[in-house]
Formats: sequence, C-alpha cells, structure tokens
Amino acid sequence: LQNVIFTSHAQAWLQEMTRPILIIQGKHDRIAPIENVQQAIDQLPHVRLIAFESGHRLVFTHSAAITAEITGFLQGNGHV
Repeated sequence: LQNVIFTSHAQAWLQEMTRPILIIQGKHDRIAPIENVQQAIDQLPHVRLIAFESGHRLVFTHSAAITAEITGFLQGNGHV
C-alpha cells in the first residue's frame, strides 16, 4: 500500500486545482506516510497540511481538534 493516495495521477490533479485544499494527516500514519504527503504537496501553495501526533485513525483520537481545523478553514473561505 506504499503511497497509494499520492500517486503521480493524484499529484497532477492537485497541481491543476486552484481552490484551497486542506489535508489533515497523522504524523505516524503507516498507511499514508506523512513524508509521502509532504513530498507530494511541497510545491503547492494552495494546500494546507495539518499534522497531528497520531496514526491513520486520527479521526477517532483527535475528532474535536479536526472539527475545529475544518471549521476554521471553511469559515476563512478556505484561505491557506
């Protein structure tokens, strides 16, 4: 499952996007390693990455903080 999410196709799609994108990621995710995510979005100014001290199941362990981040992103009209 190495790098399943951020294939070259996904990277090309992200580069074509012009709207702000919020990515919420666990720093210790073994399914989608943060290093792969960071490398895929490094040159994309419209992407905001928020990383939590968690693994792949961060929605269960950090749900309140994730909700606050998403709410803030949307209330700010998605400004990165």
